[in-house]
Amino acid sequence: MKLRAGMMGVAICCALVSGCKEKTPAQKATAVDAKGRELVLKGEYGPAITLYSQAIQDDGSNGAVYFHRGTARMLDASTGGASILEDAITDFNMAIRLDPNVRRSAYRARGDVKHLKGDDVGAKEDWDIGEKLKQ
Repeated sequence: MKLRAGMMGVAICCALVSGCKEKTPAQKATAVDAKGRELVLKGEYGPAITLYSQAIQDDGSNGAVYFHRGTARMLDASTGGASILEDAITDFNMAIRLDPNVRRSAYRARGDVKHLKGDDVGAKEDWDIGEKLKQ
């Protein structure tokens, strides 16, 4: 009995101190999102988009990840990459819906995408909304 209790104590200690516990989907998504941002800063948009997509698979409720993937898609498309601007708009729409902390930036970025697509009226509308929102 003492051996079993001792082993249980070791397992609990390991989980609390050493981080043996498996990460939650939200924690995984946050970690993958951070790696994706590093890739974007290096101009490696395709691999970043792949990582963001993985993070969204792990936790589809994280609006910031949608915002970052939309940004990577916008940058990729604007520099001749394979991304489609409409996919960036879809990501910004999700970011706006899911996360008030990125809503202002997502409206502004969605306006940038609309401008790239030649929709200057829609772009101005989004920029104006983004400007009116408090950070």
